[in-house]
Amino acid sequence: MAVLVTVPKVAIGNSGTTASQLDFIVSTSIDYGLTRVGGPVLYYDDNPDLSGVQELCIVGHGSPGKIESRSAQDMANKLTKGAKAVPDNFRRLIITSCYAGVLVGGKSGTAVIDVIAKALRNRGLKGIEISGAMGPSIKANELGNRFRVVSNTQKAGPIQNKMVLDKHLGVPNPDPTQGPLRYTGTTSDPKLAEQAAKMMAKISGEFYKEFVDELEQKRTLFDEEHAMRTVVS
Repeated sequence: MAVLVTVPKVAIGNSGTTASQLDFIVSTSIDYGLTRVGGPVLYYDDNPDLSGVQELCIVGHGSPGKIESRSAQDMANKLTKGAKAVPDNFRRLIITSCYAGVLVGGKSGTAVIDVIAKALRNRGLKGIEISGAMGPSIKANELGNRFRVVSNTQKAGPIQNKMVLDKHLGVPNPDPTQGPLRYTGTTSDPKLAEQAAKMMAKISGEFYKEFVDELEQKRTLFDEEHAMRTVVS
């Protein structure tokens, strides 16, 4: 059992050390994964050994066909190839990333969940259900198991930005080309990530509940039937 954090590590000052920048969204997703599959927290960039991991939650920001800057195929290879791949009794995979169920350019088989399911199937790991969000995903223990998925980003974006500022979970970004906000978060190694995740999840819980309530009122969420897409390996 493990939570795999895919956020790339970056250099910290001039110390020669590197760490992942975990914003409150990623930290909340880590907490979500820990509740469902357990720990430890592992970092993708540490090339962790997954050979004893039967249940895995992958955490990181997503876009169609990618998790963070990593392609779906890179993720699939990590899970299924080499001595550190998942074991033959692997049975559960949760992907918290946004857009994990969305096809790239509408081309069949290109979504993150499709590519990973195919790789698992080719490895002989069949019958594993993998669900992916059909847009920006909202998940937090405060909201229960179910993902909420944004259907209208143009309407939802300003609502999120205002609430993030109001709840002190972010500040205006000094470089607007990198997005309107810089999110509050933590920089930590895997040993501290679990503690940081629980702290940030507690801080952000009220935000998530109010955010979802507002989006439901504005009708900017997919209904439950269309929010996720599920494939089987």
